Amino acid sequence: MKNDKLIQAWNTIGPDDSADDRMLSGILEQNHKYIQKQENSLMKKIYIPRMAAAVTVLCICLAGTVMVSAGTLKGFFRDVFSPGGAVTGTVYENADQELEVSVFAEGDVLHAVLQCPDTVPYSEIEEWKVTGYQVIDAGGNTVMENEPAEWTGVNDGTAEIIVPLTLQEHGTYRLVITEFSGRKKADQDLPVRGHWECTFEY
Repeated sequence: MKNDKLIQAWNTIGPDDSADDRMLSGILEQNHKYIQKQENSLMKKIYIPRMAAAVTVLCICLAGTVMVSAGTLKGFFRDVFSPGGAVTGTVYENADQELEVSVFAEGDVLHAVLQCPDTVPYSEIEEWKVTGYQVIDAGGNTVMENEPAEWTGVNDGTAEIIVPLTLQEHGTYRLVITEFSGRKKADQDLPVRGHWECTFEY
């Protein structure tokens, strides 16, 4: 009997308005924390891997760009092999961004002026000549190709190669060079390859 009265008395006790507000605030705060926790978990599962993938792709693209640029801007040595696999010589490839070339015609000769950087292999070369070239007219026809040229010495990093011209008509021409040769006394000639194009008037 006493217990029934206690239970009835307990059930009649209710929180006042301020207690209701505190409980409601607490419930809302807990709900907010739970929702925030779920969102953070979702971010870790979905968005972070996507961001990592994006960064990886970007780094690979940048690395590829750097490698391509390096290959474009810097020359390199390459061994030449015989059919039997023996090394027969060395060439220097991809030199067109390192070796500056300008040309001008004077009478029946073409002057090809090389500005040689103070780096290997250029700093070790004492004489130059052009060994692979074409002269192309305004119509796109090759009118000269690989005519023999003389060796010329280097003076303060500059070499002026003389190429005899055998052109039949005056006009605008394009010189396309694919190979120079450089040499030093007692050393084997070093082919220096690239792609240089210069326009000149004859």
